[in-house]
Amino acid sequence: MLKISSFRGIRPSPQYVKEIVSLPYDVISRQEAYTLAQGKPFSFLRVIRSDLEFPNDSDTYQQKIYERANENLKSFIKKGVLVQEADNSYYIYVVKSKNRSQIGLVALFSAKDYNDGLIKKHELTTSEKEKDRSNHIKTLRAHTGLSFLIYRAQEAKKLSTMLEAYISNNTPLYVLPFPEEESEHSLYCMNKNEDMKKLEEGFNSIKSLYIADGHHRTASAAKVASELKQNKNSNTKPDYFLAAAFPDAQTQILPYYRVIRNLNGLSKKEFLDKLESNEFRLKNGKQENLNSQQANMCLEGQWYHLEWDLAVEATVPETLTVHVLQEKIFNPILGITNPKKSDNISFVGGIHSETHLEKLVSKENKDFVLAFSMAPVLIDDLLNVSDLKLTMPPKSTWFEPKLRSGLIVNLF
Repeated sequence: MLKISSFRGIRPSPQYVKEIVSLPYDVISRQEAYTLAQGKPFSFLRVIRSDLEFPNDSDTYQQKIYERANENLKSFIKKGVLVQEADNSYYIYVVKSKNRSQIGLVALFSAKDYNDGLIKKHELTTSEKEKDRSNHIKTLRAHTGLSFLIYRAQEAKKLSTMLEAYISNNTPLYVLPFPEEESEHSLYCMNKNEDMKKLEEGFNSIKSLYIADGHHRTASAAKVASELKQNKNSNTKPDYFLAAAFPDAQTQILPYYRVIRNLNGLSKKEFLDKLESNEFRLKNGKQENLNSQQANMCLEGQWYHLEWDLAVEATVPETLTVHVLQEKIFNPILGITNPKKSDNISFVGGIHSETHLEKLVSKENKDFVLAFSMAPVLIDDLLNVSDLKLTMPPKSTWFEPKLRSGLIVNLF
């Protein structure tokens, strides 16, 4: 059975919340973090991206950068910018965007459940990024960012009904509008024993959880838990990690586009010929409402539509557009054997439009020559891949809106 725990959360004093709350550390660059934190001494970016306070040529992974993050966090608490809950609590994170609402349970989730495969993943992590977050967690003795988990709504109707009733009858701690992404984020606190017991009973019907966003945060927290558990001199018990769990029916997945810097020495004609020889069917122009066996491609500002056939025996990951593009185009034609390490490929979140891609690969822009757009991965495919203990190519899914950092922190 999956385990959760309530906790005494560290959260913003209401008068500081708008300054504190930030995007997650992994969706903004160092320069973007520096710009966003200007004039905001209490921006939570100073905790999760403390490298913004160092010269641009500084190594992001130096220990002194993690120590600065720890200093900033402790300073925020000492000054009353962040305060600790008086009692153990659960929290409810609500995101409203256009015609969609997401209602998530914020709690501490078991690191052992992750290691035992009850909290399932669909992506592989990299050792460098894991080490970075592990060092951050160990130095601060804190979980500063939310992992985004999913559960099957059919398994937890009672839980979802209870969460909906709770937010209807209680006042949120904060309501934060983000006009730039047309969303509103709210956080509620639940600390009455009777309510918390009912919540835990509703949660007990969930058989598995699935990582939607935050694979590195989750893996790093589980790694730290194992390390400190084996350390007999450690007084801490970091057996859990901080996350928000949402029902699958409320979760929105957007595509994750690919942009390419060069054609690997090929001319435009040679590249198009190789596509056709690899059993792709090309048409001029782009198509709306793509399915999983289609993609739109923009080459030097000109759009093409691609279609292909799948092998009858194809596994779930092999049916994904991102897999087909990697195995049939990026690797054999463009020489991108490892998209995580290649300098010839970049990724653009699906919050952007195809018009944005077109601008990136226009003849006036010298950075990219080729872009691919595709349909988003279906939530059922993500769950099925995870259940089968398989993985998707990196950067297969983009979840929007992004859960904010600084709204809730767990100290251990």
